[in-house]
Order: sequence, then C-alpha cells, then structure tokens
Amino acid sequence: MNIHFFVRGSKITAVLMVALFTFGLISLKFSAAKIHQAREIQLVSLALSRETSDNSYGLTANVRSYVASGNPLFKENYFKILDVRSGKIPRPVRIGGSVRWRRDELARWIAAGCPSRDKWDVVEMKNSRNFA
Repeated sequence: MNIHFFVRGSKITAVLMVALFTFGLISLKFSAAKIHQAREIQLVSLALSRETSDNSYGLTANVRSYVASGNPLFKENYFKILDVRSGKIPRPVRIGGSVRWRRDELARWIAAGCPSRDKWDVVEMKNSRNFA
C-alpha cells in the first residue's frame, strides 16, 4: 500500500507540474505579445514626437528667416510644412539633409484626385496589401 500511495502521489505531482508549466508558457506568450505591442506603440510615439519637433523647428526657422530677410522662399517652405502637417500633400522622404517626394507616389496621389493624407494612407495601405 505504501508503494501505491507513493505512485499515486507522484502521478498527481507530475500532472500538477505539467499544468503549472503549461500555465507558465501561456502566461509568457501573452506577456511577450504585450511587450511587443508596447514596443510598437513606443516606436510610433517616438516617430511622431520627432516629426512634431522637426516641424516646430522648421516652422520657427522659416518664420524667423522670412522676417529677417523678406525672402519669399522661406514663406513658401513655411506653408509647405503646414500643408504636409495638415495632410494636404503626402509626406516627403528625407535623404540625408534633403527633403524629397517620391515621383511615383506623387503621380499616384494626383491620379487619385489629391485626397487628404488620411484617405491617401488608407489607399496606399490597401494597395500595398493587394486589397480589392
């Protein structure tokens, strides 16, 4: 009877250990997913804050330069930044210190009727993922 008691206790212990191990793995999987999601949110937040900072600096620099020099180029750049920020035109691509727009993206944007950036981003997402 002592051996049966020991075997039964070992089986129960083994089942409990497997259950705890399984619960631990499931918890680990959900935790990893939450960490990944938080990291993605952090990256988006950093990109948005960098864009806001760059826009603020660009707007301030163009206003100061325009006031100091009266050069209309600074005024045009100021309004170009506002147009990008408000979604009237697509976002440019930064190459080194230069700001450029992709020719093919501008052509597609004009062909689509120059939609707002919110609508354009949805169109581009659908096109990149081959949605109908």
